[in-house]
Amino acid sequence: MKFADWFLVSLSVLLAVGPTFGDEGWERNVQKLGVIPIHAMVVPGGKVFMYGTDDQGEQGGGLFYDIWDPISGEHELLKHKTKTNIFCTTLTMDPSTGNVLVMGGDNGDNDGVKDVLEFDSTTHELRKHPLGEMHYARWYGTSVNLANGDVFIIGGRDEKGDASVIPEVWSPDGGWRELPGAELLDLERKNWWYPHTFVNSNGKIIVILHRNTNVYQIDRTDGRGRVQKIGEKPFSSNKLGASIMFDVDKVMILDDDGGLWVVDIGSSEPSWDRVAKIKTLRINAGLSLLPDGRVAITGGTASAVDKDGGSIGVDEDAAVKYVQIWDPRTNDVHKGPRQQLARLYHSSGLILPDGRVFSGGGGAPGPLVNTNYELFYPEYLDVSAERPQILKAPSNIDAGDVFIIRVDDADAVMKVTATKSGGMTHSRNADARWLNLDFIVLTSKKIQVTAREINVMLPGLWMLNTIDADEVPSVAHLMGVSMAPLPHSSKDTSLVETLEPTAEPTKAPTETRTVADY
Repeated sequence: MKFADWFLVSLSVLLAVGPTFGDEGWERNVQKLGVIPIHAMVVPGGKVFMYGTDDQGEQGGGLFYDIWDPISGEHELLKHKTKTNIFCTTLTMDPSTGNVLVMGGDNGDNDGVKDVLEFDSTTHELRKHPLGEMHYARWYGTSVNLANGDVFIIGGRDEKGDASVIPEVWSPDGGWRELPGAELLDLERKNWWYPHTFVNSNGKIIVILHRNTNVYQIDRTDGRGRVQKIGEKPFSSNKLGASIMFDVDKVMILDDDGGLWVVDIGSSEPSWDRVAKIKTLRINAGLSLLPDGRVAITGGTASAVDKDGGSIGVDEDAAVKYVQIWDPRTNDVHKGPRQQLARLYHSSGLILPDGRVFSGGGGAPGPLVNTNYELFYPEYLDVSAERPQILKAPSNIDAGDVFIIRVDDADAVMKVTATKSGGMTHSRNADARWLNLDFIVLTSKKIQVTAREINVMLPGLWMLNTIDADEVPSVAHLMGVSMAPLPHSSKDTSLVETLEPTAEPTKAPTETRTVADY
């Protein structure tokens, strides 16, 4: 049985049995993990790679990491032999292999290291990367995929406790090179902590600092890099404030007063709009992109000052346990049910391929040692709702391709969406993004879909969904975009053909494209 077929059968059994609910929408049982999932990412194959503490939930990623299977619920605690402390690193998928780059780490004194590890998505081995280490030590840096398959990294703290002010770019062909022309001295003003960093539709890298209001654009086309200030953020935001790209060039950021802001980073000067209020400050929150384009907000705390005078959000009494869901189409914020445990500093949130929301971790330090997770079922997973199905789809495409998917009922499909898998940590997920794709119904079972251009549909692992008129999504089909062939699947080259579009989509392709016809 192919992996995609196994995934659908396994999920149908899981949902037929049904979860045991506590507060409606959350599973009653808190499930055990081997570590606190400070860092988490859905990887090829559909499992979740996570790490951050030792096997006792203590600070210091040490030699431990965990692989969790969302379908079976089983997890596998593993050890690596690299001697790198992977506490508070950054992680991004390498499109050339489908593996995950784990960059930086802790030298034992809460300062950075230059180490780069590689997590093998197929064998689950975590090893030193063969292309070597970075030029600069980093702890709490931010990394993102670039359109050409490279990986960009910025910020973090070096081995001396100073800001790493010169960004770098990693290439699968040559390893690391620094961008001295893009030196960002503003990072020295305690802005080195996971800078909000995104790639816009023009291929520019946008950096939004939390401690001051400056917004920068980084261009790397000349080899040395260039940086310029392009605007200012009109509000204050805690270093632990959450952000995520929820649509093309649209980023949502939470402020220090419960405000929900949207910034358009696609123009020469970013424009800001305070679109909603979520009632209270919510630092350390996890943001998860639902298949329909809404954003689920889980975990966090309403206090930026801890009882011990600290400022990392570990006051359990101020924990925000209810989920909130923001709809960008209306800017309504829906208050949902409460989860059982406080998810404070070092917690994480992820959308899973089946549409559930993972909320886990918290601790190291903290009043709780949350080597565990909870699962939230949005309302579209009501057991009475019949979900649309993607029966077959390409395992890999290139950005800009037109491709065919087979579904159970093409006439019932109202949307085709794609969500990029990114690495979640410290309320950031710089690689995650959501897209609404153009499509044409060809027959009762076949749909023609147009992928977006490379600066929008960046290389990496994507979750493809169909959505019906009741806003119920299918289980996601995992699809590689402009990346190495996914494991557990193969692409039959005999099914590649040239297709002339048979109807006009909302944004019709301008030329005939290569299509994988499934």
